Amino acid sequence: MYLAPGASLHPAVRGKMISLTSLVMAAVGPVLLIEIASAPADASPPTVASVTPPPGTVSGLTQITVTFSEPVTGVGFTDLLINTIPPTGVSGSGAVYTFMLDQPPYGPVQVTWDPGAAIADFASPPNPFDTSGPGASWQYNLVDTTPPTIRALNPLAGVTVQSLSQIEVTFSEPVTGVNAADLLINSRPATNVTGSLAGPYVFRFAPAPAGPVQVAWEAGHDIRDQAATPNSFAGGNWSYTVDPNFNHAPLRINEFLSAYSGIAGLADEDGELQDWIELYNQGTNTVSLLGWSLSDDAGEPGKWTFPAVTLGPRQYLVVFASGKDRKPTPPGAKLHTNFKLNSAGDYLGLFNAASPRAVASEFAPEFPEQRSDYSYGYDSANQLRYFQSPTPGAANGVSTIVGVVPPRWRAPRFVTRPTAANRPRSPANFTRDH
Repeated sequence: MYLAPGASLHPAVRGKMISLTSLVMAAVGPVLLIEIASAPADASPPTVASVTPPPGTVSGLTQITVTFSEPVTGVGFTDLLINTIPPTGVSGSGAVYTFMLDQPPYGPVQVTWDPGAAIADFASPPNPFDTSGPGASWQYNLVDTTPPTIRALNPLAGVTVQSLSQIEVTFSEPVTGVNAADLLINSRPATNVTGSLAGPYVFRFAPAPAGPVQVAWEAGHDIRDQAATPNSFAGGNWSYTVDPNFNHAPLRINEFLSAYSGIAGLADEDGELQDWIELYNQGTNTVSLLGWSLSDDAGEPGKWTFPAVTLGPRQYLVVFASGKDRKPTPPGAKLHTNFKLNSAGDYLGLFNAASPRAVASEFAPEFPEQRSDYSYGYDSANQLRYFQSPTPGAANGVSTIVGVVPPRWRAPRFVTRPTAANRPRSPANFTRDH
């Protein structure tokens, strides 16, 4: 017999059931009767129980953790909106989810939900999350409490230079109040400064004398950032050594490759084929490359600077021109510039760590057009050549290829797709030095 929840039996039916129960007990003994009541359906939708950081004033905002009132499903990173912009990712499960985001601009930050979000609980049927319900939106006041710092110096602190008459300073963020007298060189203020926003600011002064040079910021400077409540620059000090007899290391760009295929390409630590640049130390002393730079723009010699790595005498160093901008310092770690090479021809230069930077080796105004899987560089006679067999990290071989010529036009025809076995390898598009 089926009895709906909350219903009652008619007295006559109830009496018959009592009589039936008595008969069964008389025949087979006591009988246990169990009444099963169905649970009421879950009709409560999930809500936001808490958020971290809590609403209010914050000094940084790169992630938000949302805790729902119960486990939910269907959470996507685009469901949460920060000033109408979705986060960059989300992780979590059950009732707790953390949204990762690019820090928004300082000021009011409104957090809401996409009305199309498909977040729901695990009830049957599921109860959807109300994206506009109570507590579903909140606000932060993002304030800048971080003071500006020095992001880059040229020359780098602590290096030895032949002469010193200017110093380039780049701050971590745009600043105001920079004056020439703010920088002291051996306790004497600089005479001129140019620059704006975060810099670089170029401080100029009379050439420093030979020997140790102490550089410091004037204690009463007024350098500060552009926050609503400005944060003052803390200052600091560093030193150089001026040695008029100091000789810069004889380094050069020895070989590079800017066009490659799966046959001769050089893979980086990610397994990806990349452009690469090989440096060679022609000297007899180990050279610290800290502060040296590579650039594909003659007007921006400090485009990519080296970390604290060294290059031994008669040794080679390969740098990937991948655009990945990696600067690891452990021995054998792979370096990556923040630019790639243009196989159609472009400028490429190596600069020392002085200020202003001096070119140590360059292809100017640009290197010639390149061909796939052929490198370009210096042979044993210091002549520029194309090399059919690139040798990254080793001495270059012998080559008579001195230039390229445009390929001859041929009538269209059907050809098989090139493979490692049938790929054309003839240097027909090169000119040779006979």
